[in-house]
Amino acid sequence: MLSKSLIATCVLLLVGCATRGDPWICNDYLSSTNCVGGAYLPGGHRGIDFGADAGTEVISATYGTVVRINPNPCSGYDIFVATDMVGRYKDVVRPVYVAYAHFKPIVIVSQKVKPGDLLGHIIPLLHTSCYGSREHVHYELRVNNEPGHDIDPHQFWADGPGKVTCFREGMVVPPGKAVAPIRCRAFPPTNASESPRPAP
Repeated sequence: MLSKSLIATCVLLLVGCATRGDPWICNDYLSSTNCVGGAYLPGGHRGIDFGADAGTEVISATYGTVVRINPNPCSGYDIFVATDMVGRYKDVVRPVYVAYAHFKPIVIVSQKVKPGDLLGHIIPLLHTSCYGSREHVHYELRVNNEPGHDIDPHQFWADGPGKVTCFREGMVVPPGKAVAPIRCRAFPPTNASESPRPAP
């Protein structure tokens, strides 16, 4: 007999994700735990983790230019992109950069990107100390590309603040707006051992 929690999980997967097509957020901005419940340092998670299986395409969430690439998928951020967005940090308005992490990039420095362009693919989990959880792509917005000057990514979604926007083929994303860094069809992940946490 199926437990109530398992039934609830199945309902959330089928209704909450498949019907709406929402990206799978396993660790939200300022969350105090990672994708599998482990604790973060005080201050919380500085970006959004979108959980997906190894091999999943990571796409550009914004318009911009690749300014830095770290080829090591197990340390630091893999790609920094200078975007067309601006953000406020402590009453100072500056350009916004996107940091994408934990995947294998195929782009090069100085390459121009737009929403939906392929950046690379999520790689298999190497060990939990790399990711702290499971396969995912980390998505973080930084004002002026300064460490610690992160801002809430939910304010920039193309479908409106707080409404995570999936990229749709043929979609025209307005300047200064963003989409999720993984396509809708990639969600939810197939790891059924996780507690589902669809995006808001």
